[in-house]
Amino acid sequence: MSRLPQGVTAILISRSDPPAEFARKRVNRQVRMLGWKELRLTVEETRGIARLQRRRRIPVEAIREAHRRADG
Repeated sequence: MSRLPQGVTAILISRSDPPAEFARKRVNRQVRMLGWKELRLTVEETRGIARLQRRRRIPVEAIREAHRRADG
């Protein structure tokens, strides 16, 4: 990451915490972590995505069920 040009943002995705080498960057706010709370969709967001993906109307109950099963 130290080789990225100024003004470039990198997004890294992982299922585990960052390695210890990132500790200083986290303290200096050069690295930020987003957890499930920040990434979880609302039912309205799920409905919006469903509408973008389908040309026909999807029953609200089907959207709610998909949202529930995915836990957001």
